[in-house]
Amino acid sequence: MPVKTSKAFLTVLGVPEKPQISGFTSPVMEGERMQLTCKTSGSKPAADIRWFKNDKEIKDVKYLKEEDANRRTFTVSSTLDFRADRSDDGAVVRCRVDHESLNSTPQIAMQVLEIHSIRSHTSCSVHAGALLRSWDSIMVTSADELCTHLQLATLAKQEIEIQKFVGLFQSTSPVYLS
Repeated sequence: MPVKTSKAFLTVLGVPEKPQISGFTSPVMEGERMQLTCKTSGSKPAADIRWFKNDKEIKDVKYLKEEDANRRTFTVSSTLDFRADRSDDGAVVRCRVDHESLNSTPQIAMQVLEIHSIRSHTSCSVHAGALLRSWDSIMVTSADELCTHLQLATLAKQEIEIQKFVGLFQSTSPVYLS
């Protein structure tokens, strides 16, 4: 009896590693440029990376696909580049890796953004009534609270006009004055 032979092709899939987000240093000041990079390795064929901010997909991103040295798997990275806005404070940014080996269960990395907003103009009048000495320190968490402290803490017997606090931000992080 003759032996029958046939050819078969086997496709081996490389499962991508869990993605990592890099490039975020907390906190970020409003208006600063941010570059977040999502990276995954070990996929075959190359994995797909998608970005989401508060569950809304972001389309305008850069992609880089590199074949690894062994020429059997790929490293894929994607960079999200944008200017921080006060509306981004508390936003959840997700990097999602899709690949046919993941059986419709994508791998996800996430980053919560902390954006401090700069108050462009704050003014308050400070009157006499020295309750603090010049070497005392006070802690404030907002420009309004700073005005209250300054009104109570002035050493002069004359009105002082505070026009602008550059870099004072609204946040839960305190600002120390001394």
